[in-house]
Amino acid sequence: MAIDRTSERPPPLRIALAVMNWSVDWQGRAPRWQFWTYAASFWVFCAVMIEWTDRTDSDPAWFGWVFFALCLPLIALAVRRLHDSGRSGAWALLAFSAIGMIALIVLWCLPSQPDPNRYGATSTSLGGWGLRRSR
Repeated sequence: MAIDRTSERPPPLRIALAVMNWSVDWQGRAPRWQFWTYAASFWVFCAVMIEWTDRTDSDPAWFGWVFFALCLPLIALAVRRLHDSGRSGAWALLAFSAIGMIALIVLWCLPSQPDPNRYGATSTSLGGWGLRRSR
């Protein structure tokens, strides 16, 4: 099965909104670019918000709630990324140690399995942004 690389990728804001919609869906698969686009957007947003709260001397308590709200979709996306390479989402528990986090980064960088696996069909058709239905 060939990977469809001709589909146009959506802008980062659309990716973020789609991932927020899927934040409670821990099943299925997520391609590398989908995971890394949201992860990079998440860390850039956090850096900007930290800098903004430092410069404005505003109360950073609200930032904790925003961080939590944006972190849940990232965790769900990380689990689906592990599914895409054929691994269980339980591997995400490695994030609780520094060495485990390095191992996870390596696993998230691995290519997708081109054929369907126990977590579903590849999500590369339609750029991974087609309509998904929970089981």
